[in-house]
Amino acid sequence: MNMNIRRLYDNLRGKTISVEEIQRFLNRKNDYVHMPAEKIEQLVLGASVAAYGIYPPAFSVYTWNAGEVSADLFTNYHLARFMLDRCPRLKRIVLLYSFYNKGLDLSKTNEKKLSILYSLFIPGIPFRRVSPRSLYWGMRLKIRRYKNLRPNRTPYADGMYFPNIFGTESDMHSILAKHIKTATKYGTAPWQYFLKLANVCRERNVQLVVCFPPQRSDYYKAWQESQDNADLFSRFTSLHIPVIDARNWISDDLFGDFYHLKLDGAKHFSALLEKALPTLA
Repeated sequence: MNMNIRRLYDNLRGKTISVEEIQRFLNRKNDYVHMPAEKIEQLVLGASVAAYGIYPPAFSVYTWNAGEVSADLFTNYHLARFMLDRCPRLKRIVLLYSFYNKGLDLSKTNEKKLSILYSLFIPGIPFRRVSPRSLYWGMRLKIRRYKNLRPNRTPYADGMYFPNIFGTESDMHSILAKHIKTATKYGTAPWQYFLKLANVCRERNVQLVVCFPPQRSDYYKAWQESQDNADLFSRFTSLHIPVIDARNWISDDLFGDFYHLKLDGAKHFSALLEKALPTLA
């Protein structure tokens, strides 16, 4: 083995990716392999706010939770395409959208390894160049070492895998500053994938709904004090896409951290969202 790759491999083994993380993605891949595609009528996309916030049994139609931690619009778009091609009854896609999603490019962040893991494990998501590119090959070597790993849980029938891991950060203003920077750091390229998602939904006659997910009151207040809300929804309404503002729907005691819900919070939010969704044609 090339010594540079060997060092990268050793680094991945010790720091960047754990066996537990490989196991988690292997289990997640198994969810998609065994999903009841012929039953799914509603798909929920988003990052961790969807993974934590959506409780599929609360909805009147069969719902699949495709929330993936740190998923950006590129990931959401390709995952939607994959599901649209395999779910003949799919008639609505709900995107849980945080304001920083418009500029988030996961392949360029400090969590770029997730971009690679999605391309290796989650169906329909292509590989993106990451820097350094050798990270991709190093991760493949790492994963191959554990080629005998098998899924160690039963596939979830509705896609919901509640992470139940919460952050401990308390400085809302520093968190918000980080999110505001993310919204603009990578230019307008990420937003193009939302436009592609809107177009493919229109072509397939699938209703697309955007929902701004719940936020804990201190984070919501920090946002209101630092940003102009006037055009927050205009980029969607100009495309005639329904928008649901759920940012202040949920009381603080149902949050595990500043914008991730506890399981009871997910159940309550999903019940409210079910009532707020526009009628299907």
